[in-house]
Amino acid sequence: MISEFVYRELTTTRKLNSSGDKFPIWKTKIDFILSDIEVAYVLQQPKPDSPPDSEELKKWIMDDFTCRHAILGTLEDDLIVVFDHGYDTAKEIMDALVRLYGGKSIGRSMYLFEQIKNVKIGENDNVMDHVMKMCGVAIELERFGMNLPQEMRVVFMMDSLPESWREAKDVFMKTVEDDESESKLTVDSFLQFVKNHVELKKYFESRKNNGGGGGGGEVIEGGGESSTNNKKPRNRRRGNNNAET
Repeated sequence: MISEFVYRELTTTRKLNSSGDKFPIWKTKIDFILSDIEVAYVLQQPKPDSPPDSEELKKWIMDDFTCRHAILGTLEDDLIVVFDHGYDTAKEIMDALVRLYGGKSIGRSMYLFEQIKNVKIGENDNVMDHVMKMCGVAIELERFGMNLPQEMRVVFMMDSLPESWREAKDVFMKTVEDDESESKLTVDSFLQFVKNHVELKKYFESRKNNGGGGGGGEVIEGGGESSTNNKKPRNRRRGNNNAET
């Protein structure tokens, strides 16, 4: 099952830590896992009021046990210590995590806004990774109640690009101004522009490194100049010989 790979990730390199900065991503992944192994229902359905020996109650208790430990297994050790005690069911653990990390935070909102507003990328950094991270920050800001308009997101992303992108940004803005459709400045159109420009840069750099394109012309031109220069010394040497004779 796909969830096995996702769970392996959450129990090794992607555990939820005490800062909770990756909580939305963690929550999405753990919800998928719990649904895939068919125990997520215990987070919505209370413990059945059935006889102790009923199959319904036995199944719920076993599934709650599985769900509880599946959640705990994706937490860092310091969180396991806290949430393994005082919470009797998987739902109580999940509800506590949501209250702690899933609510709105003014401090977190201000931090994220400063990130998206003032971040700058270096000339050698991966531009696609950079703009996708900025999109993620904007989406997380929505969760905290700060919904940035599309145009503002694009402007922030454009401002974060390095100096070498100046001409490319001018081309993008000219394209937007000339576009007769209603799309204008959208995140989708900007991401497509960045992707295309990155691929073009890679193509031309590859041709340059492989001696293609203009490189061949320069070699030919250089050869012509070399032939012309060689004739002149021969003429001068011939003239000197005649003079000596």
